[in-house]
Amino acid sequence: MEKSKLFVFDKIIAFALFYLIGTTCLLYSIFSRYFAELNIQFQFLDFPVFIGEIVLMISLALSLMRWRKPKEIRLSSWQVFLFIYIVFMLGKAFLGYQRYGPLALRHAAMFYYPLFALITYSICKKEIFISQIRFFLFMVIFFLLVNFKLHFFTYEYMMLGLVLAGAFKNRIIRYLCFIFVLSVVPYVQLFHGARAMLVASLFSFLSLCLMFLIIVKLSRKIKLLILCLFIFIITLITLQLAPRGAIISLTNPKIFMEDLKTTDKTVRLHRSEFKFIAIRPVLYNPEEKLSVQKNSTRALKISQSEPKANTGNIGKVGDSGLKTSNRPVPTVSQTGNRAPFDAEKRINEASGSQEQAIIQLVTKPKRVIEKTNKKEDLSVTEIKTGTMLFRFYVFLDAVVQLFSEKSILGLPFGRPFRSMRCEIVGSAYGEWSRDGWLSMHDSFLDIIYRTGLIGFILIAVLLFSIARTTGLFLKLKAVKGIILISVIFFWLVVCFFNETLELPYYAIPFWSLFGMIFAYANQLRAKKIS
Repeated sequence: MEKSKLFVFDKIIAFALFYLIGTTCLLYSIFSRYFAELNIQFQFLDFPVFIGEIVLMISLALSLMRWRKPKEIRLSSWQVFLFIYIVFMLGKAFLGYQRYGPLALRHAAMFYYPLFALITYSICKKEIFISQIRFFLFMVIFFLLVNFKLHFFTYEYMMLGLVLAGAFKNRIIRYLCFIFVLSVVPYVQLFHGARAMLVASLFSFLSLCLMFLIIVKLSRKIKLLILCLFIFIITLITLQLAPRGAIISLTNPKIFMEDLKTTDKTVRLHRSEFKFIAIRPVLYNPEEKLSVQKNSTRALKISQSEPKANTGNIGKVGDSGLKTSNRPVPTVSQTGNRAPFDAEKRINEASGSQEQAIIQLVTKPKRVIEKTNKKEDLSVTEIKTGTMLFRFYVFLDAVVQLFSEKSILGLPFGRPFRSMRCEIVGSAYGEWSRDGWLSMHDSFLDIIYRTGLIGFILIAVLLFSIARTTGLFLKLKAVKGIILISVIFFWLVVCFFNETLELPYYAIPFWSLFGMIFAYANQLRAKKIS
């Protein structure tokens, strides 16, 4: 009787966790940062507690109620690894908070959001996904695809809809659901959004095609023919739906190299005289859009005696590893996003057409190419190389900082990242002048920057586990698993271009789905063994 009560108790908690995390992920995908920035400010804390952290604490508390203490404690290898991981993460967060302030907690979030994978892994038992729940989830996904602009979640919801449709036992209902999902998917969003989403969509569709070709019984010639046909069709779709500027910037590296060569001249000209402006870092920016002129007042003088504020304090000069200057923030350019380093001074000192050309390029975030057409006298294609240059300079400066400081365990949490090259050429001026730090727009780089060699190991473990699970799905010809793992591939590609694992409205849904997929893989593995 006692065991049956415990079983019912566990099941109730599992359902509660499933709906709590599921609802949170749903709201993240719809309202993005607007939902993520909901928070509670306690008087005894100098930082807000956000909705993601609240859900994590509740989920951990409920999970601990399920993970009852055994009579004899025997720690497995993964439990030892998890314990060391948590101690390392909390230690870096505590030391970073003591030295730099609340910004350390934002960096720590990258490393405690994976706990959602552990929680969802533990609750995703077969008995949770009864037919009524599967039908309800399918209707929710169908409603989202029809009524909302889901951006990066479009591919994920499309694949989840197909998986749920395939779970229906009735063949007619199953095929109708397939048709419903495929007919309402806003395919334009997959190809016409950010370039990161375009690349991720193409990679995911291609990997999905390759995995299906591996498991089907066809001759090599037919498989090769299908693959070539698929590439041809996906290329036509991309050319039709994707922005022309995005296609050119991705397929014509010569344009990027030309702009890089020109901006490098600017960096070399002003590198010796450059000094970082002292800007107090903020934990987050609660407004969607802020005028650069309005935020230029955030450039402040930092003194040793200044108390730690809820925005996070750089502390004394040298603590952040940056040379500071009392110069005012650079003049804002007309674009509102770029302001060249000492632009006014350079314009006055310019003595040749080459220097003028450099200034003109730096102050323009987009490159414009004019092309004549028979039907149209003139069509203008905007090729955005500014963000590509930004990412290249961020990567370069981050690697230089890591090697120059020889930090095996990475740089401290809370220490604001600033890019010398980006600030010289005025790239991402709206970000670093407003927030006092730059986002790296690369989750893997950020992990390595903050944890060094440990970060390399964590990424290797992540990729190895994904590869192993993919191999299991292919070996067992698990169609549902293949479809689901393609969603992980999508997010991994996005991680190379975005702070996916730091931002809660991406990280929490990603890790929650990650845990569910590995729970499903473990169930298949158990069936195979039995």
